Amino acid sequence: MNWQEIGLVWRKELLDILRDRRTIMAMIVVPLLMYPILIIVVSQLGISQVEKLRASKARITLFPAAAAPGLVDAFSSDTTFVMVSTSNPEADLADRRIDAIIQIPGDFEQKIATMDSIRITVRVDLSRDRGDRMRDRIRNFLFDYRREMVLGRLVERDLPPTFVKPFLVHTDNVASERKMGGSVIGRILPFFLVVMMMTGALYPAIDVTAGERERGTLETLLVVPASRFNIVMGKFLTVFLASIVTTVVNIASIAFTVFFLIGNVNMGGDFASGFASLLDFKAFFFIFLVMIPMAILFSGMAMLVASFARSFKEAQNYLSPLMIVCMAPAYLSFLPGVEINHIWAIVPIANVVLLSRELLLGNYVWMYFSVTMGTMTLLALLFLNRTVQLFGNEIMLTGESAPRFSWKNLLRRDPARRPETLAPGMVAQVFLLVLLGFFYLGTPLQLKNMQGGLILTQILIIAGIPILSLRFWGIPVGKTLGLSRMPHPGIWFLVLLGAPAATFLAALVGMAQGFFMEVPQSYRELMERLFESQGGTGLFTAIIVFAVIPGICEEIFFRGFVLRGLAKKIPPGSAVLWTAILFGAFHFDLYRLLPTTALGLMMGGLVWLTGSLWPAILLHIANNSIAVMANNVDALRRIPWLEEGASIPVPVIIVVSAAGLLALLGMFRLSPGGGKLRETDETPAPSGSPVPEIDAW
Repeated sequence: MNWQEIGLVWRKELLDILRDRRTIMAMIVVPLLMYPILIIVVSQLGISQVEKLRASKARITLFPAAAAPGLVDAFSSDTTFVMVSTSNPEADLADRRIDAIIQIPGDFEQKIATMDSIRITVRVDLSRDRGDRMRDRIRNFLFDYRREMVLGRLVERDLPPTFVKPFLVHTDNVASERKMGGSVIGRILPFFLVVMMMTGALYPAIDVTAGERERGTLETLLVVPASRFNIVMGKFLTVFLASIVTTVVNIASIAFTVFFLIGNVNMGGDFASGFASLLDFKAFFFIFLVMIPMAILFSGMAMLVASFARSFKEAQNYLSPLMIVCMAPAYLSFLPGVEINHIWAIVPIANVVLLSRELLLGNYVWMYFSVTMGTMTLLALLFLNRTVQLFGNEIMLTGESAPRFSWKNLLRRDPARRPETLAPGMVAQVFLLVLLGFFYLGTPLQLKNMQGGLILTQILIIAGIPILSLRFWGIPVGKTLGLSRMPHPGIWFLVLLGAPAATFLAALVGMAQGFFMEVPQSYRELMERLFESQGGTGLFTAIIVFAVIPGICEEIFFRGFVLRGLAKKIPPGSAVLWTAILFGAFHFDLYRLLPTTALGLMMGGLVWLTGSLWPAILLHIANNSIAVMANNVDALRRIPWLEEGASIPVPVIIVVSAAGLLALLGMFRLSPGGGKLRETDETPAPSGSPVPEIDAW
């Protein structure tokens, strides 16, 4: 590391940013103006509207008014209500000429005299803020009217008021005023800081990577006598500084607005001034310290993603989804009951948001502080290291133009067209396309017809889109997906032998996840309804629909298309791991995330070990078939230890584990050169001969 070279690159990039007026506006000018204007104007408008609603009178009509003359007189004597006579109260309520309709039974007076209970209905439009306010005002008035009526009855019978109140309940809030203020702002401030910090890093990251490539100065920079690492570090420090400056300006602007303009000058009214007095200024300092590793992470991610773009506009398109993804964990600050713990402390972005909320509450949890700092810094260094590896790559310098779309390319291969090579960029495009198809086509189809929709989703979207994509790019389908290589005949038997062990291992992972994330009862009921949808069609049909078709189609997509594409650029073990994570996340089920990921690891390991996709397909089908049979076969449903939460007998555990271990050892014996991801040839290799390995797969 040469700090002189890093400093030269940093000063060069910093001067470029300072010359860009748009960047200065986004980093400094906009935050300095936005918060004072936003907070003061909104608070003053809010106070004005609250006072206006409080001073306005509720326009009500009693229907029928003749049924309760006493209640009508009580409402008329209250200056906060206006009695409106109308022949069509429902129309007047819809047209907002009145605020509420109070419906009274026709025998109101008779039932009051005989001390019967009566239902009074208050009809309001709760889509309006005014309707909600007037509803509360009318209810409070009726409660007071009822209390006076009860007290009158007690006096008539010479009973004390405590006769109807044998005990009183008093709630004492142990939280200090400062904690209450921190609780309110702690749900809002961290989210906005995440957004502003990400915004501060995006445009400088684009400018120092894609922007420089678009200007044609990247090649010149790479020929200077400086190492690639020093160049990237200089650019990274520029992006990091921009993100930090944006954060500091935002915090300073918020603090100035809250503590000076609102707190001292009283520009936001008595309510806002009182709220400002509840906050502690030093909390902002610790929040700034927590935000430093997140700025490092955002800078590293933004530079890495922008490095793949060939132009400024393309980099914006790449980084916009990244910003949405980074904002998703920040929404945790708005969720009730979510607090930082040893699990959330290692979740990127979510740990910073939740820790910032604790700091605003005055809780300085130093263990979580250290874990958060370490986690975020480690991730940032990983992204930065990957950026250094990619920076200056030939693909980054020149790029490759996307092939021109043609429907003929999906149906037949052009012999004059040079076949392309499956790459992670292609995997990302197809993965997003499959997600869109799953959400907007597959989900409606399955909601309309569970079985038919599932079949269409699996065949046309999950397997169809990647196969058509390979055809479009001119890439051999069978060879690329691993379908051309048939495994050793003994592998089929060993996969079936070890399938119960794989299912059992995934169940253990699910039980372990349950210790950290309790499964709610509503989710269990939902799963029961989904399993019930498998019934009524026969066991054979259920296995075909819910086991065979998903096993084939999902393996074509994940262990065939995604795994091989990722393995072109990253080590095979990492490719298996990331494919398993994507496989688990694709099911969109938090309570099955880890078990599904564990199954994905095992199926990816089979592809890595055998070089063929067929063993993974068989294991996937076997695992799903076990679940289908456990739900549809009465003999299996009556086995007590197969029920959720029941303890499995030790002999069963020993037998299943031993079978799984024997199956694993046998696969290693029957897979020459096992442990390598290998190219799939059109014809299987001769028995006993080593299988040729490829460089990237």
